[in-house]
Amino acid sequence: MKSDMQIQNRRDHKVNLVLGGLLISLVILAGACSSDTAKIGTLAKTVQSTTTPIEADADPLQKLADVIGEVQEVQRSQLPVIFNVELTAEGPKPEHLFVPSFRDVQIVLRGRTVVEMHYEVLGLKPDEINWISVPEDAVDREVGVSDEDHEAHHERDFVPWRKKSLSGIQPSGEEVHGYTTAGEIDVIRFSTGTLGTFDVVDPLHSEISARLTVY
Repeated sequence: MKSDMQIQNRRDHKVNLVLGGLLISLVILAGACSSDTAKIGTLAKTVQSTTTPIEADADPLQKLADVIGEVQEVQRSQLPVIFNVELTAEGPKPEHLFVPSFRDVQIVLRGRTVVEMHYEVLGLKPDEINWISVPEDAVDREVGVSDEDHEAHHERDFVPWRKKSLSGIQPSGEEVHGYTTAGEIDVIRFSTGTLGTFDVVDPLHSEISARLTVY
């Protein structure tokens, strides 16, 4: 029979084998974890080096203002929007005009009476205003060409003033104001960023009124 000493030695040997296996497994596991940790660290460094930092806009309102300014410049570079208005004894036709803001606008006033008629837009401050310097009858018109096409496709000289009318009234340039006499025309070119609806009057004919809306 085996002695107690031999049995104990065999038990100790088995325990040592088990402990050794566990130790080897822990070493392998630790190595794998160390490798994964190194890979994670390398990936983090790569992300940090390739990611562009996002800088906060110091003045977002200024950026918005710049964008609006660019849009306005594009709008102003387009051809003017032309409106024909007949100045009759009953008043301007159409009675209510709708014009866009931040665009060059041309209002073509056509005198349909034998007396002097005015078209003065009260309170509308133009950013820029000019009047045509050449009367329509000085320019030959092609047969079949409409009023709008005629005004849009013939270059005219525009000047930043309007001479006194026969009655002595002179547009100041601080408001949209033009006038005609019998059978004549006046062309007002202006732009404005002021929105709203404004009264149109004739200082020579207090009974005449109309409206103009800038949208």
